[in-house]
Amino acid sequence: KNYQRLNGKDYIYPPKTEAGYREVVMPKVLEACLKDYLSKLYDVQPTDRIFPYDRGWVGRQMKYGCEHSGTQKIRVHDVRHTHASLLIDMGCTPLLVAKRLGHEKVQTTMDTYSHLYPNKQSEVADQLDVLATKEDGYKNSKQMLYGSKNGLSYRGAVVQSVNQSGIGLGGLRFLHGVILF
Repeated sequence: KNYQRLNGKDYIYPPKTEAGYREVVMPKVLEACLKDYLSKLYDVQPTDRIFPYDRGWVGRQMKYGCEHSGTQKIRVHDVRHTHASLLIDMGCTPLLVAKRLGHEKVQTTMDTYSHLYPNKQSEVADQLDVLATKEDGYKNSKQMLYGSKNGLSYRGAVVQSVNQSGIGLGGLRFLHGVILF
């Protein structure tokens, strides 16, 4: 739901988009904190707000905490960006981040957070190197086939068929979208 306080009165609105209607699985540590907090409330009804705080109060608490910890002050909404950045740093896909944030389109997530992904190219290459050098009979696989308009090719020769079971023509191996031989 979308909460807003105007002129001292609370307003609850539906989510801005259909993607806002979602289930977000919370970490167990947060679940434990919420259970502890709820156990201290008296006579809570299903329609009651369990956090009687508005954005201004939270902002003042954040400002106080930042001043006393020596960190840079951020807006309340920046906590959402921090969460998204943390998910990306943990290796979550743009689709997962988009669903968690309630974005209707993955493109919204990419437009906002794509600058956090650039260094992933070298990580992907390193991970493929690790897979290609495992002790599974393909230890010396150093040459790769690359995609072309006509299919997969190596030095201009088009490979007609490679199945996804891992076996292809001439002992080719399909490895996470890369063909090794």
